Amino acid sequence: ALALLSEGRSAAEIDAALTAAGYRLGPFALIDLIGADINLAATEGMYAAMGNHPRYHPFDALKTQVASGNLGRKTGRGFVFPDPPAAPPQDADAIALRIEATLVNEAHWILAEGGTSPDGIDTAMRLGLNFPRGPFEALARHGPKAIVQELARLRAAAPEALKSRYDPAHMLEAK
Repeated sequence: ALALLSEGRSAAEIDAALTAAGYRLGPFALIDLIGADINLAATEGMYAAMGNHPRYHPFDALKTQVASGNLGRKTGRGFVFPDPPAAPPQDADAIALRIEATLVNEAHWILAEGGTSPDGIDTAMRLGLNFPRGPFEALARHGPKAIVQELARLRAAAPEALKSRYDPAHMLEAK
């Protein structure tokens, strides 16, 4: 979602696309609920813990939001709070596919590390984040071909430093 924002999409339309896809909150409403400062700290912590891998890259848009003091509900203004929800954009399905493709990919990287299962990951996402479906359910919904094609498209369009962010997990490529 932050990559889309950095490419010029608005937080409101990104959130509207995800709510149209069945999510109770869009990613920016979730950041506003948690607090942009907390989200940034978690992102920077993951980025450092994962050896500065581009999949965990802290985007400048989030850093700028924190620097502005507009941290979300706790400060009265955030990415989308307190504005009313926007109407979904024409390409809402493409936005949802893009975000779900990266979630599917990350879930496959986690699965490859062991200690969990597709059902465990899906359950964690549904119960922990109140997602309408987990990444493996999203994979079944879109199909492996569409997910891998979307990751390839994203990789081709990404700045050089972020291209590996979209490298498909080996288990996903094999599907």
